This record gives sequence, C-alpha cells and structure tokens, in this order.
Amino acid sequence: MMTVIAKLAEAVGGIHVAGLTEDSIDAAALWFPPGYDFIPTPESGWFEVVAKVTQDSPEVAEWWGTLFAAEHEIVEPLYGATAEKDSWYLWSIGVDPKLERHGLGSALMQYAISKADSMGNIVLVEGGSAGAKFYEKNGLTQVGAIDAQSPKGPSWTQVVLTYVPPARGA
Repeated sequence: MMTVIAKLAEAVGGIHVAGLTEDSIDAAALWFPPGYDFIPTPESGWFEVVAKVTQDSPEVAEWWGTLFAAEHEIVEPLYGATAEKDSWYLWSIGVDPKLERHGLGSALMQYAISKADSMGNIVLVEGGSAGAKFYEKNGLTQVGAIDAQSPKGPSWTQVVLTYVPPARGA
C-alpha cells in the first residue's frame, strides 16, 4: 500500500526526506502540492490506492469515500470548494522511532509551511487526534473533528488541521 502511495506522491513531487543515508531514511513525509486533486476520481490516481486498500474489503472503499466527504464538509465552508486541491496536503509523515523528538518531523512540516508562505496556499492535514499536538506545535490549527469508525477496527477521532499563510489571512 505505501509503495503505491509513494509512487503517487513521487509522480507529483511530494516525497520529502530527512536524514537520508546510503542504507536508511530517518524521516519522510508524503506531500501532495497544490494543483493535485487527491479526492478519489479516475483522473486523480486515487482509485489505484483505494483498490489496493480495499481489494479484500469493498466496505472499506465506501467508508473511505464517506470519510473524505465528511472532511470536505469541514474544509469547504472555511476555504472554498477547491481548498483540498489548492493546498499542500499531507498524506503521511513518519520518523524512525529511535530518532523521534529530534526535530526531523518538524523539519518536514516546515518544508511545506515555507512553500505555503511563499505561494499563498494553505497546508491541510487530516489525522488521528493523538497527533494533533505535533501539528499544532508546527503552526497548524484544528478546524474540525470527525468520529471515524472503520469497518475493520475500532473507532477514533479524525481531526482536520490547517495552516493559513499570514499573507492570505485567516
């Protein structure tokens, strides 16, 4: 699954790493830059991702579409109908557990924030509420939350966070 997402992110120039050596990557973020439509449509490339995730569970495809729609309902009134396409969207970020709390994750976040500042685009992050403090520490603000219930596991709170460049205004 992550291989498919990495290929998709690479195709739009969205893989950023920290601590790259010959045999390891200490941290990585998969960013979709402005102009890329990540909502599941045939043109966006997401059907390949959804197909990988749902190959054994068709109910997950329906659930995923519902989750995207709920997130869009939070973002659209605040930033417009094309906010997701016009933003720096973080798909995934990770740091080698041995190297957590050394600033690598923040460095990967600051990459997109600096791009957003120079381009005037928002940064959009969706994820579990457990990670919200990390994103808030990096300048994002929580703008909504969704009670998510996967058909394959426990429920959780999915939060939506944004960073709005000062030049754009809140």
